[in-house]
Amino acid sequence: MASRLYRTTRRLYEAVAAVLRARGVPVFGTPTWAILLRWVVTGLILLEARPTPTRVARLLPGRGHDALNRWYRLMPFSSRALMGLWIASVKRLGQDGYWVLDDVIIEQAFAQRLAWAGWTYSFAKKGKVYGLHVVVRLWCAGPWRIPVGFRLWRPTRACAPHRYRTKRELGLERVMAVVAARLPVRYGVADPGYTAGGFTKRLARVGLSWQGTLAPATPVVWRGQRHAVREVAVRLKLKWRGSLGLRAAARTRYAPNTAPYGWS
Repeated sequence: MASRLYRTTRRLYEAVAAVLRARGVPVFGTPTWAILLRWVVTGLILLEARPTPTRVARLLPGRGHDALNRWYRLMPFSSRALMGLWIASVKRLGQDGYWVLDDVIIEQAFAQRLAWAGWTYSFAKKGKVYGLHVVVRLWCAGPWRIPVGFRLWRPTRACAPHRYRTKRELGLERVMAVVAARLPVRYGVADPGYTAGGFTKRLARVGLSWQGTLAPATPVVWRGQRHAVREVAVRLKLKWRGSLGLRAAARTRYAPNTAPYGWS
């Protein structure tokens, strides 16, 4: 099937096939299913936006978009089984890395009947967008960026009250899964949504260090007085840091509501 691809994409397809074969993923399905999996992964790498079956089939001739649609619907194993394979791959690497906790928003502006879609804030667009909200956890080391867990956030209208979880609670579950799986990690990285006091204190209880950006309203003690981070930031004198390519300053401050073992 690779002979039907354009020469510019054939090498990428063969590289994807080699990686999936090394991870043992094809054993979960039929040979046809494994070929379609390579097609889909290659398409996701090539298309930065809107990786629909129709666009993937146009970019990678050899399989029609109907076959890719059927592949999406007829997954022979659960996502947890796939995550188990990636976690086993991380352990086989034998490297110390770090975990990254992030949010991924799949915009669905016109999907009014999609029960799990809802309004959520997008830091990239500086405003609220309508779509699916996925909490993703990655294990990183050197060139490796391996997904080892994800959860789909559900709006309150899409689940019973006792089953509702905030995005922060879902993220904490994913971090605790890292601890339970005994992945080799030195510290974690997260955005301001996951550097709140309750979240970081749970990390401290299990001995995890973290790095992240504090929310502007986070209180810190500076020169014996309590200030918000935004108030301290405007008073700092920044210096050019060539290694970072920006102007920055390093200071040590006490944050009463944030757990230790972290820096930002």
